[in-house]
Amino acid sequence: MDGEKVCTLRMMEELWKRGVKSLMVEGGSKLNWSLILNGLVDELIIIHHPMVVGSLEAPTFVEGSGNTFFGFKIESVEVLDGYLITKWNFDKVMKKP
Repeated sequence: MDGEKVCTLRMMEELWKRGVKSLMVEGGSKLNWSLILNGLVDELIIIHHPMVVGSLEAPTFVEGSGNTFFGFKIESVEVLDGYLITKWNFDKVMKKP
């Protein structure tokens, strides 16, 4: 399966048909970008680890092409065991700043 692509729209339609109404996705920067780009994300919960990774190869939260910007509004902020947990709700597609 390595290197194969998934059509996120079809995947979500199939999951919906099977009764899945909510989904937690933990990753992959390309998958994250595909879900956001296709309008399949209404909420983000990001756990910030108190560490910085300095590398050109360091993974990013999203990885994709294009100049589309998406806006999220902060819903809540919490500190738990030294981790910052932020919860965001989708706001709108934004124009390039």
